[in-house]
Amino acid sequence: MKAGASDAIIFSLFCLLLFCTGCADSTEPDDGNTVFYQNPGCVNKAAVLDSCFSYTFTDKLVVEFCVEGNCCPDSNRFIFTQDITADTINITVTDIEANLCRCFCNYLLHYESAGLPLNSYQYNVYVRHGSGITLLYSNLVFRDIR
Repeated sequence: MKAGASDAIIFSLFCLLLFCTGCADSTEPDDGNTVFYQNPGCVNKAAVLDSCFSYTFTDKLVVEFCVEGNCCPDSNRFIFTQDITADTINITVTDIEANLCRCFCNYLLHYESAGLPLNSYQYNVYVRHGSGITLLYSNLVFRDIR
């Protein structure tokens, strides 16, 4: 095959790939704009009773909330999934560690996302456990516009 023919094939494949991926607008931030982690150790707040949910929302949305889990191990217990649809952010938290102790405590989880286009969102936190999924928090979050 000649060099010109292979260049034409590569260019055609590139155009086809560009056409298939498109340029659709999205209300969801890039995955690279989302950070989620567990702060180490237990916190002294009860998850829902002490309203262990706080946020700031300026150029990025930063949310901290509590989730109950077994006392040990007390780090890297949780993974999360995120689904952003229109003006709703759904976070599902799953405890992936073994229950090695006879105690439970609340862990402070940290979420942040940049590049959110809207000024308000319904922010829901679900916890996945052996018997299903439970809604833990459901709060409206508003961008601080000054």
